Amino acid sequence: MTEGAQICETDHMTTNHLISGQFRVLMIVGFTALSLTACTQIPELDQAVPESVRKADFPKLVALDTSLTASTLPQDESEKIAQAMAARRDQLNRRAERLNKPVIDSQTKTRMEDGVSG
Repeated sequence: MTEGAQICETDHMTTNHLISGQFRVLMIVGFTALSLTACTQIPELDQAVPESVRKADFPKLVALDTSLTASTLPQDESEKIAQAMAARRDQLNRRAERLNKPVIDSQTKTRMEDGVSG
């Protein structure tokens, strides 16, 4: 074997040794951290629930067949929406008509023009 080949082979073995050493250190640290978390004290669930919740009544149970069905048919609902939209349209049209009317009636306008020019 040549001297260059020996150096490359030595470098390769050193790199593998470093990687396996780092892996061992990481495994030891990870195992230690996991072991320490297993030693923590977890409070009992009974102690975490307040007395007011513990003494509260159970919620009222509702049958699923009534809660999952629609209270009104979609056709009836769409008809109600269409009627509401038509009423809103009519209301807006009446408002637009009122806003488009002259602010000053013709009699007052004539009187004002006479007062300014006269």
